[in-house]
Amino acid sequence: MPIEDGDATAPEKGLGHRLQEISKVVANDRRRALRSLFQVAQRCEAIRQEVSAREYKVFMTDICGITKSDVASYLALMETLGEHQELLIANAVSPALALKLVRARPDVRDEALRMIRSGRNVQPSELPALKRDIDHVKLLVEDSVDLKRPALLRQAAARKGRRLADGLLNDFEQFASQLLIWIEKPAFNPFIGPEAGELAELGRNAAALAARVRQVVDQSDLAVAKGGFVWSDALHALDQIAAGEVSEEPWDRAEEEMFEVEARREIIFNIRLLEDVAGAFGHRFEAGGPRQRRIMNDMGRIVLSDDRQHAQLQQLTVLEICAGGGGQAIGLHAAGFHHVGLIERLEPACATLKLNRPDWPIIKADVADIDFEQYRGVDLLAGGVPCQPFSFAGEGLGKDDPRDLFRRAVEITGIVQPKAIMFENVMGLLGPKHLDYRLFILSELDRLGYEAEWRAIEAPSFGMAQKRERAILVGFKKGLMHRFRWPEPLEIAPKTIGETLLDLMASNGWPHAEDWAAKATGHCMTIIGGSERKTSFDLAMEKGREHWFAQGINPSRRADNAPDASAGPVGELGSKDQIDTYPKLTIRMVARLQGFPDEWRFAPHAKWTPETGYDLRGDIPLGSPMPKLRQIANAFPPPLARVLGIRIKRALTGYGESIPDAVDQPFRSTLGPMARLNLSDQSWTARMEQEDQEYDHFFHKRYG
Repeated sequence: MPIEDGDATAPEKGLGHRLQEISKVVANDRRRALRSLFQVAQRCEAIRQEVSAREYKVFMTDICGITKSDVASYLALMETLGEHQELLIANAVSPALALKLVRARPDVRDEALRMIRSGRNVQPSELPALKRDIDHVKLLVEDSVDLKRPALLRQAAARKGRRLADGLLNDFEQFASQLLIWIEKPAFNPFIGPEAGELAELGRNAAALAARVRQVVDQSDLAVAKGGFVWSDALHALDQIAAGEVSEEPWDRAEEEMFEVEARREIIFNIRLLEDVAGAFGHRFEAGGPRQRRIMNDMGRIVLSDDRQHAQLQQLTVLEICAGGGGQAIGLHAAGFHHVGLIERLEPACATLKLNRPDWPIIKADVADIDFEQYRGVDLLAGGVPCQPFSFAGEGLGKDDPRDLFRRAVEITGIVQPKAIMFENVMGLLGPKHLDYRLFILSELDRLGYEAEWRAIEAPSFGMAQKRERAILVGFKKGLMHRFRWPEPLEIAPKTIGETLLDLMASNGWPHAEDWAAKATGHCMTIIGGSERKTSFDLAMEKGREHWFAQGINPSRRADNAPDASAGPVGELGSKDQIDTYPKLTIRMVARLQGFPDEWRFAPHAKWTPETGYDLRGDIPLGSPMPKLRQIANAFPPPLARVLGIRIKRALTGYGESIPDAVDQPFRSTLGPMARLNLSDQSWTARMEQEDQEYDHFFHKRYG
């Protein structure tokens, strides 16, 4: 496009901006075409009663030029899609898809409309696949099986096997977690101390599980298994554990007196028992590999028999890159995914993950240094790749920024070949400046055999009190994308800042907490502070401070504790002159606004130099909150990760809880017991704040 004489200094638009302009024009053209389609259908409907059916058909085909195969669709367009007209136009659905929806079976059409409503870019080619999936689901309903069709009978038998496998797999997973604890323990005396009682409980659990296996698994199949391990070995291992025979060397209870006399005699758990239990799921340990870290990786295959039909149930696994402080991991775990690896290069974030979930396979490394072949075939590859290259607050170098890892993420996808991918980033990535880069990423994924879409997701739509938006890339291997629907905004009012933080603000006896909460009826701005270059605690840039002031919060500093009984009331909200009356936020408050559960601990910097009290870069004082703030600000909010995880899980398996139910469920019920929780008579929120300080002291004492 030539530059006018008076605009000689105007910079030429980049490729991304030009692509964005074209895409807007194309979308508007599609909307006009679809609107015209509905108008034609309405006009044809108006004259339909004035001519014979044969004349009407000739009029539509010979005079109007409509193909014979589309005449019936025009006739039924208003009847079937009239009430959805605005939805289809708003989403720029192509006329070709609209006509196919008219001809589609009602249940297929309804599912496609739900996908469009969620934000999916539905393709006409997806409708046959939707029909196949819906028909398959019907076969799994008890009363829908035709007894005269043997193939359907076999599928019904396999379905029954899957139902039996559900509970058994969950029990095996819980038992395997118990075994991990024993393997990582030092040598122990089985007759004294807490290990004696724990060992007895382990034996009871093993006996109960062995009984369940014998009820569910066909005895004739115990000699058949994949990977060289058999179910008979697993049962034998369970029987040994039930009998208390868990030592690497033989021993029995007759030796109890000898143990008491020779207190130094201790036993070590027999790792072969763990191998045999995992072997029932087709798991093979690598020689010399970290066996206890790998048990959960492949625990998905189970040999079941019902009417001689075998069913396999695969547990969903996830590999997470750029895991950070665990926001995405918490959400995906709650959605039902089991981590086979969490890769993170920063020491404080790894310390946080290990502090909270020592059972997770945490790997401190750069993604450039990992051999990803070992994770080939994982169900989901996810990660929050660095956002600074695309942040509005940064230079916006995008693909030219050395911190960009999207190319590497695509390379990892090609190596790992997951069934699904999910990467999140800042909204700046969805801007026109980076459209050419998004196009490159989508084309590379297409070359690798994946269909993918970019979309934006908003935190308030899922109950959060933060105006946070994230750019999400979700993709599936070709043939699976038609099963995915983006999570739709909930029909609930998001929580206000006051509702979210009231109990934390009141935890230290501030008498004006309820009055402040009643005034803080809005939502906070996106929490910032994730850049490694940032060295001061400040939650807002200059233009964003007024939004925090409007909620009666001073975003420029942090508080060690909630306001106490000596703190006065807040002044007029939104007034810069009243800033000194506004409460400041603690780390725990910031974490809750980001959606973290209160039980989640954030480790301070894990490397200190005792001579200076500064970290190795020399710019963060000892005791600084910045390592924690960076982890929180960089995190993908757990509630958003959970709703996306639920949708991905449903696309992969056909199962998944409802999003409204998930939002109401606290994360503590999905994470299980956290590490080092000290119960006391204090209130819950005050205890959380106190333990945060205790962990700070612990790390400072250890590393400082």
